[in-house]
Amino acid sequence: TRVGRAAQRVAMGRGILLAGALAASTLTGCTATPVVSPSPTTISSENATLAEAIDTFAVFNAALDGYVGGTSDVEVLEPLVTPEFYEQLVAEDSEFAARETFTVGASSFSDEKLVDAAEWGGFGELALVVCVDISRTKNVDSKGDPSTETPLRLHIPNIVFFVRVDDSLLISKADIWNEDGYCS
Repeated sequence: TRVGRAAQRVAMGRGILLAGALAASTLTGCTATPVVSPSPTTISSENATLAEAIDTFAVFNAALDGYVGGTSDVEVLEPLVTPEFYEQLVAEDSEFAARETFTVGASSFSDEKLVDAAEWGGFGELALVVCVDISRTKNVDSKGDPSTETPLRLHIPNIVFFVRVDDSLLISKADIWNEDGYCS
């Protein structure tokens, strides 16, 4: 199912790296063009945005761990996501609930960076890429016995899209990020 796949992708795909502002200098003849550095206010604003996105994703990731692990219902995700994303999760929850294996344990994430949301599909106003670490999770069957399923990777890149609603960030989409070499 899509929710099952989406939740599993995010669960499978569970640091701080801020894409630095690049200053360029060019030469025109023999005269150097002055380097334009970002203002401290711009950098401070970017740092605050990154920190807010990380904090929002951390809450979502913890709630998703509970949902994917079978210890909480899909409703735990409602205040953290957009109504459209929540409708998608709810629509597929019954199929997801019928799964035969659960992912238990706590995932974590690192190597966070903001990327251009429009370049990656435009599913929100802001996009955060993270490396989700599932090395402290395991798959178990409905009785709690270890599953024979093993993940192909333990560090999986995810892209998370956000929209601002009032004074909060809500997640509008979360998926595996298909960028080679990230989370290597």
